[in-house]
Parts: sequence; structure tokens; C-alpha cells
Amino acid sequence: MKLNDLQILEKLKEGDPLAYNQLFDKYYMPLCVYSLKYCDSFELAEDIVQDLFVKVWDEKLYLKIDNSMSPYLFKSVKNNTIQLIKKESKRQFDDIENLVNKL
Repeated sequence: MKLNDLQILEKLKEGDPLAYNQLFDKYYMPLCVYSLKYCDSFELAEDIVQDLFVKVWDEKLYLKIDNSMSPYLFKSVKNNTIQLIKKESKRQFDDIENLVNKL
């Protein structure tokens, strides 16, 4: 039986690990596709989404959410993707700067 977001959230708060599976199954691919709006690598998008799901589980972030998980998940993926891209861009710029300084 497919649960809606509020039912999944309630089951998570009750400690039902199957609810986490349903949350993952429902949002994994949509979140990966959403991350692709901001980055150009599906592998990177998957890593970002997987890291988010690990964080949600390890830190029990669902306990802090009263409504649907969807807005939180999508906003987190967007922020994490942009943050990672900025970090990568800075690193690439630093690498170029180091090369120029060696000349």
C-alpha cells in the first residue's frame, strides 16, 4: 500500500523502518532529476540525494518536520547541489590559479 507524505512521516516518527523505504522509493528519482537542474552529472546528483537520505535517517531529521517531507527534501537537494557546485568551482579556480602562478 502506498502511503501519502503525512502517513510516511507519521510512520517514521513511530519508528517504522519500512516508511523510510517508502520515502526513498517515492522521492529518490524525482530528487535526482531535480538536482540535475543545477548540475550536469547524474552521478553527482545521485550522490547528493543519497547523502541527504543518509542524513535524514542518521540525524532523524523527520522528527523536526510537521508537514510534508517533500518541500524539505527538494529545498535540501537544491541547496546541497548549489553548495557543492560552488565548492567545485572554487577548487577548479584555485587549480588554475596555481598553474598560472607556476609560470
